[in-house]
Parts: sequence; structure tokens; C-alpha cells
Amino acid sequence: MTEGYRRRFVRNYFPTDDLGPVNCDCDLLPRLYACALEDLEHTELLAEHEMTAAGLVIAVEIRRCPQCQQYWWAHWQSRTDYTYSREDETRIVGSTTTRISSAVRCDDRAHADALGAWYLEYLSAQAARDRYVRQIDYCGAVESATLTELVAECISLGTQSAAAEQLTRSGRSAVKPSNLLRQQLAADFETLIARIEEQPRNAQTWSQLQALQARCRLARERDPAADGSDWTPEEVWTPHLAGMRRWTTEIWRARQAAKGARLGSPAHLALRRIEDDIAFAWMQHAGVRPWPTREVEFYNLLRHAESLVPGIVMGDVESFAHLDWVCRRIKALVDAGVTPRLSVAPLIAERTGLPDAHVEQKKAIARRGLLDRRRRERAHIPQGSNH
Repeated sequence: MTEGYRRRFVRNYFPTDDLGPVNCDCDLLPRLYACALEDLEHTELLAEHEMTAAGLVIAVEIRRCPQCQQYWWAHWQSRTDYTYSREDETRIVGSTTTRISSAVRCDDRAHADALGAWYLEYLSAQAARDRYVRQIDYCGAVESATLTELVAECISLGTQSAAAEQLTRSGRSAVKPSNLLRQQLAADFETLIARIEEQPRNAQTWSQLQALQARCRLARERDPAADGSDWTPEEVWTPHLAGMRRWTTEIWRARQAAKGARLGSPAHLALRRIEDDIAFAWMQHAGVRPWPTREVEFYNLLRHAESLVPGIVMGDVESFAHLDWVCRRIKALVDAGVTPRLSVAPLIAERTGLPDAHVEQKKAIARRGLLDRRRRERAHIPQGSNH
């Protein structure tokens, strides 16, 4: 057998026909998210310099694609972690260097030049926010107006352009005052909900839980970094969901027992009872009082829809009824203007019109595969080689 024969061909498992026209490598790189500096090997370097911010030395590059004339702004920094000897903790025996980079599209050269000064301002605001967080007294300071102002400044800087939004997306979720408060109240939520589950008609405990929920709601509304996905199930919990945690455990066992079971068998009927109990509880819960916002309702319903596993028993059409009900409400929210940037499981996608996660993943893999193939062809590297 000829050497390398097994690596001669590479099959395209994900076709690239539906990717649209591809004029250059820029068309294959993400548009909604930042990419790595290493992805810009097809571009030409126009300028480079270093800047110092918050004690970090950051290298900056401005690049341009020679084909489509797209400008790119990128920054990167290296960090070296050392390994010390066990016998002598002052003796270095090894090291690992990690390079972190981000690159974003720019409107033109002027935008690329201005992005450096903007990034310095953002890093300074982020450092001030983080310093204050480290000084927080968790006995109540999480609701401080100063922290809210520092977070708001970071958010404001991150909304000045599409490039700014992409560069600050991970930093946006780093500090949220409402999340800090929610963590502080976690034990209280757990205690009150457990008490209501034991005594669903305990009006005093339910009143105490509502007071906690109102406190968290006020913090969410004041938090400039918060969105609908931050609200936890406990913050919108009602006594109609009192049996949910027990059912969550029981339904997992019932699903395992019902796999391969026949329609109408004892295992199927046991699963059907639990699924019906969950469906009834959620329908009661959804109608007991208004949701704080449409986004909060969307994300809570989506989390619930993702927990449903219909069709365990072949031919059980009723198992899809509750999923259909939840997805109809999700679709109504999307039609009303809720526009989340996410993809969902195929069962939910076909019922709501949201992007299918499997389809989106295949497109991303196809784009990456085509990008690698184009670069191999330009470099005259045989397909299947380790280079």
C-alpha cells in the first residue's frame, strides 16, 4: 500500500452549497462574534503597536483583506504560567505560554484607528468595576448605586458599535449586581420553597417568598447588565410548582423504565401520569400572574421546553401535547418582538421558527472546513497531512 494512502481523500460530510457566495476568507469568518487573530492569515498587516492598560501589555494590529478590502482590528496578549519544583519552590522546571486574541470587523481605517483608544477606555472602566467588586461587603453592598453606575459605564461603552459589542460580550456577563444579590439570597430561596413544598397552603411562607422575589425583581430592573435569561426559576416560582423537584427525579426514572415499553403498558402509564402532572402544574403556573417581562417568560418557557422529552414510547402522541402548548407560547413571544440570539433543539425549532441548533452547527462546521480547505490549497498542502 502506498504511504499516506489512507489520508489521500477527505469526505465533505457537511456540504457547503448552502453557505452562499464565498469571495474570500472573510465571508467564512463569524459576523456576530469576534474571531481569533490566527484566523486573519489571509489579510495584510497595516499597522501594529503596543498599549498598556490595567497593568497589561496588549499588542494591537490593524489588518485589511486584499480581496474585499475589509478592515480588521485585533488585539492579543501572552501569559506565561510557570511550574515550580516540589523540592525547591523557587526553582522553575517548566512553563506554559498561552496567547489570547480577538479580532473584529471595522467599517473603515478611521474606525480601526479609533478602536484602540476606545478599548483603553473600556479596559479602564472594567478595571474600576472589578476593583469595586473586590471591595464589596456582601451584607448589602451588592445593591450599591456605585456598583450599578460602574457596570452601566461598561455597558454603555460596549454599545457604541458592532465591533465594541463583540469585544465586550464576554465582559458584559462578568459582573451583574442582580446576580450577586441572587447568590446572597440563594439559601433563603431554598428554605422557603422547601417549606412551601411541604405545606403548599402556608400563606405566611408564601408571603415571605414573594418579598424575596420582589427584592430580586427590583434589582434586576435596576441592573443595566441584566436580561431575561438571568432570571432563575426561583424568582418566578409559585406554589403551583410545588411538586416539580420531586417530579423531576421521578420522571427521569420513569423515562428509563419506559424505553422500549409498549403503548398502554404499566411503565408507559406511569410516565404518562408524571408528564400530565407536570403539564398541568406549568399551565396553572403560567396563568396565575403576569410574568415580569416577555423576555423573562421566553427564557423560562424555553428552559422548560428543553426539559421535556416526548416520544419515549413509540406511538404516544399525547406526550407531544404539552411541548406543543409551550412552543406555541414561545412562538407568540417571538412574533411579538422577543429576538434572542440563540439556536434551539430541532423539536423546538420546528414548532417555534427559532434557528435549529443542529443546522447552525453543521453550517459552522462547513464554513470552518471550507476555510481550512481553501488555505491548504493556497499553501499547496496535501489534504490529510498533519501540517
